[in-house]
Amino acid sequence: MNRQIMATLKINETKDKMLDALFEIVDEHEIYEFSKKYAYQDMAFAEQLKKRFQKYLPSEKKTPTKAEMMKAVDRCFGHEMGRPSFDRYYNDWEPDWLDWDAVGKDLMRIIRQTQMLIESNHAELALEVTLAMLERVGKEYGQEWDYGRDDMDYDDLHIDEMTEIIRVAFASGQIPAKRQLEVCDKLQQLERMEAFEESDFDDIIEDTREALLTDDERICIRRKQFEQAVGDYARESAAVELWDYLMSLSRDDEAIAFYSKHKDIHDLRNRYVDLLIGSGDLKKALEVLDEGIQKVKDLPGVQLNWEELKLEIFEKQGDRLHIINQTEKLFLLSRETMKYYRKLKPLFTPERWPNELRGLLSKKNFGLSATSPLAEIYAAERWYDDLFELLRKSDYGLLSGLLLYVKHFNTEQQRILVARMEPELRRVAEHQMGRDKYKELVGKLKELRKCCPPGAELAQQLVTDFRAKYRNRPAMIEELSKFK
Repeated sequence: MNRQIMATLKINETKDKMLDALFEIVDEHEIYEFSKKYAYQDMAFAEQLKKRFQKYLPSEKKTPTKAEMMKAVDRCFGHEMGRPSFDRYYNDWEPDWLDWDAVGKDLMRIIRQTQMLIESNHAELALEVTLAMLERVGKEYGQEWDYGRDDMDYDDLHIDEMTEIIRVAFASGQIPAKRQLEVCDKLQQLERMEAFEESDFDDIIEDTREALLTDDERICIRRKQFEQAVGDYARESAAVELWDYLMSLSRDDEAIAFYSKHKDIHDLRNRYVDLLIGSGDLKKALEVLDEGIQKVKDLPGVQLNWEELKLEIFEKQGDRLHIINQTEKLFLLSRETMKYYRKLKPLFTPERWPNELRGLLSKKNFGLSATSPLAEIYAAERWYDDLFELLRKSDYGLLSGLLLYVKHFNTEQQRILVARMEPELRRVAEHQMGRDKYKELVGKLKELRKCCPPGAELAQQLVTDFRAKYRNRPAMIEELSKFK
């Protein structure tokens, strides 16, 4: 904006031309602010600007009265508050609608004035004016809506800007607590009017009331919210919120007492365990976890989390025997088999490890997938005969398994595994239709060709057979042509 003004000063020869150009390109309020800032550079320029814009803004020397501000609000709507505004709607059955765009601009000028009032320690006046604007907007908007008007732009009402003025006034320290609560009550009344969406004032009402409460009052509210919570999720959320608030006030004993009455809430137990670990009472933390594990046998996810937490505690204690036992338990319980496989292996001697591992593997059901953790463990341990038998019997993911582990097998073993894939690939070609399925089939054939020599032979044979058998499927033939 300053660059615009300076450019205009250079291209205009007279003050009148300069002012005319400025008024076209710069907001009036910004020009007024500019004049205050740069008055010492050109007093004549500053005075002319002040003279024109003084009617919109509070006097620098004199604070406007409440009556003056309320009249300014009335002017925004084109008639005095004392006149029945609904008279406008009985003009030969042609309603005299407000120009809300113009109203919004006038309201914005008053909002700027209220900002200045707060800065000059007149927050109460700013608050009264803002409430008056909100009430007037609510009435006028509601009446026009009731009389059938539905083309009003909600943004023209500047509800968010007025709400922010109230928030700034509260934060200024000039508004007593009792008055703030009265304003919140007023906002709740206004919220029922058609002009205001339900959530317009919810945040400021909630934040203000919360800020004015004592610690004990906040605790009572959170306790009540917990008691009234319906459903496990709501109940757990309310309980955790109360625990966290008590802890933020360093009321540990109250938080622990609350946990003791509600041990069934899992997140409370988690927080209590964290508290015990932080205080160094690892023995008590293990007891609390064991107690919880006994109660959640039907919730494997919760049980697993607590078993993992127990392992962390054992590692802090450096208890090697408990670390081994707990890691083995997690190897069997968790889906992260490889994570606990890697933790376990360094805990045993090379001589003892194979027997321990085979014992553990016999206790866990891995299924018959060629890409299961069992296959990964066999490959890591170089138990290639076991790996071959797993892939030979596998009923899922054979191609992926073959690609991963083909380098560990001799040509005869490769040929056996590749032969197992042929019926499945022929079934896919016969029953799965559509270009996307054909692309997927050709992709598998390309992977098979790359994995090993027997795979390349089978892939080429299948392509030849499919071209002959499915010559009436142009989409398949086109995709098979990409097998090069």
